[in-house]
Parts: sequence; C-alpha cells; structure tokens
Amino acid sequence: SYFYKNELKVDPAVLSTVTSLTALPWTIKPLYGLITDGWPIFGYRRKPYIVMCGIAGCISWWVMATFVNEVWFGFSMMFIASMAIGFSNVIAEGMIVEKSRGQSQEFASHLQATVHGAQAVGGIIAAYFSGMLLD
Repeated sequence: SYFYKNELKVDPAVLSTVTSLTALPWTIKPLYGLITDGWPIFGYRRKPYIVMCGIAGCISWWVMATFVNEVWFGFSMMFIASMAIGFSNVIAEGMIVEKSRGQSQEFASHLQATVHGAQAVGGIIAAYFSGMLLD
C-alpha cells in the first residue's frame, strides 16, 4: 500500500481494486488441493509444488521490488505472490492433516496451534524488519 500510494501515486479507488483482486487466489484454495492430489510431480504430491511456489513467490516479490513502475505490472506480481502463498498454505494444511491421521484430537489441536503460532511469529518478525527497511 505504501509503495502504491507514495511511489506509484495510485489513487485510492485503484488501490482498493488492486488489493481486492490480489485476494482472489485465496478463493480457489480447494482447486490447489485437487491439483496437488491429482497431478503428482516425479511421484511427489507436495514437495515439488512447495518448491515451485517458493520460487514463484520469491521471483515475483523480487520483480516487484526491482522492476515495477506501473500499477498493473505491480498487481500481476502481487497476484502471483498471493497465489504462491495460498497454494503453499493449502499444501501445509494438507501436511497437517496427514500428520494428524491416527493421532488423538489433542495432538491434532496442538499441531495446528503450533503451526499457526509459528506463522504469527514469522509475521511479527517480517513486519518488524520491513518497518526498519522503510526507514
């Protein structure tokens, strides 16, 4: 939002549209699960997809930081990053389900809480360092 408003001088209506559209990949999360379960890569259902999503996300954010100078080019990079994160999220949740099979409800609850706690800590760390980078 800071980048769009201060660097690209995007008006609030366009920024609202861009922000809303970048959330679209999260609405088709069930499709990501069908893809990973239906089309394994080299016999693996999750690992290659996580690697590809990580690479796609890193490249899109790098392009966003380095080359973006127009709102819709920035949108396309944010859309790819959002899709990569959403896809990875589905894979991680699938892995939690697999690890929880045959275990007690308490184990599954603790595992899920640990994962969500780690995500929250990672988000706090990222927010802290991104604020330092803006200065």
